[in-house]
Order: sequence, then C-alpha cells, then structure tokens
Amino acid sequence: MSKKVRASLRKGDLEDHVRVVDIPPANLKTKLVRNRLYDRLFVTPNCVICPFGKDGDCMVSGVVYLITCQSCGDQYIGETGRPLCIRIKEHLDGMARSTMTTALGGHRR
Repeated sequence: MSKKVRASLRKGDLEDHVRVVDIPPANLKTKLVRNRLYDRLFVTPNCVICPFGKDGDCMVSGVVYLITCQSCGDQYIGETGRPLCIRIKEHLDGMARSTMTTALGGHRR
C-alpha cells in the first residue's frame, strides 16, 4: 500500500475501520488461467438443463433464468453467480421436499 494511502487513513483515524485489499496487477498467467472449480461437477446423461443431455450449458455462471410451472403457468425469475446446474438442483430439491423457505418449494404446496 502506498505511503499516501496509509497517511490518509491515519489522518482520518480510519486505520481500524477500513480494510484495504491490495490486488496485484494481472500478469500473463492470471490472464490465461481460469479457476474452473465446478466444471463437470453435476453433468449427467439426463441433465434437466443441457439440451439433449449434452454437457456444457449447465456449467455457465452469472445468469438470469426463468422457470415456468407446467401446472399453472406461474413464472419464477432467478439470478445466480454460481453454475446454473447447482442452483437448479437446489430448486428441484426444494420442490421435492416442499420446503417453504424456497420459492418453488412454497409454490408446490
């Protein structure tokens, strides 16, 4: 952290109240390598997300999705920063258990 930033924090008596995070500049390695923790985690031959059971589409993250109830036509719009397959699996689990704390579980009752 630069001396000017430290001095400003000290002058404003903010050293104990402000957390400064130093993010190193991007280098070639960080530009070429991605963290792919969730790749192929929940891919199954009968995936409810991937078209025709092909893998790949369900691993996208940072999406807005729409779920339509086949019984009444009600729609739920969701957003997730995690892989879509993980979030949809949570919705399906909530429906199976009719969990009132989830939107789809509460709708099923």
